[in-house]
Amino acid sequence: MDPRFVDGELAYYNLYYAMLGAFLAAMVRVVGAEDVKIVVYESGWPSVGNEPYVH
Repeated sequence: MDPRFVDGELAYYNLYYAMLGAFLAAMVRVVGAEDVKIVVYESGWPSVGNEPYVH
């Protein structure tokens, strides 16, 4: 399978990982350390509830 996004030497196979990689790179710059931890609690779009944003 070919990567969907290539950024220099980095290859991403879906948009989620590309966005996560960009966010991590930004946080490393802000914090100034390589040991930034990211916890993803939930991803996606709600399918029930949260009116009026879902139909």
